[in-house]
Parts: sequence; C-alpha cells; structure tokens
Amino acid sequence: MSLPRKNRQSAVIYPTITSTDHRGNDVKSPDMDDPIPVSATFSPQSKPNVYDMLIDTLPDGVDAYSRVEWRGDQWDIMSPLAYHVGTRQTRHWTLEIHKR
Repeated sequence: MSLPRKNRQSAVIYPTITSTDHRGNDVKSPDMDDPIPVSATFSPQSKPNVYDMLIDTLPDGVDAYSRVEWRGDQWDIMSPLAYHVGTRQTRHWTLEIHKR
C-alpha cells in the first residue's frame, strides 16, 4: 500500500524544547516560536477528534511533547511516533493526534 500523496494538507508542527522552570527542573514544551510547515495526509480514527497524521519525513525535535496546528486548531500528539518501513513509496511516520 502506498502513502496517499494526492490529498495532502498543510499543517504546522511545533517541535519540543527543553527549558528550566523556577525550581531548576527540566521541562519539555512545544516551541511556539519555531514552527515547521509540513504536508501530510490525515486519516480519521473511530474516536471523535482523533486523526492519524502521516508524513514522509519527521522533522528534528518532534516527539510526544510537540504540538500540531491543522485546520486552524491545535492538536496534541497522543501516542509514540511510529515509523513504517518500506519502499520509497510506502515508508512514512504516523503521529496520532487529538484535538486540544
């Protein structure tokens, strides 16, 4: 099965940064000052407001603490990122996103 390339939609991913809070603890949060524009395919899941986001290449700094902006809404990454191995046409990353 190939990754659908016709119905791509624009989205923005905010990568994760680590900062230190007032107590000296390391805190991970999305870097809202450094957006990364991407083109992705979105597939709805059986749960409301949950989609799989399929992208070819995962930008640096993206993990479960990152945030996605799509269709004017903010989305959290729900599960660990999954890399699907295959040929050039089928390999991709899957991010399960949930509306904030």
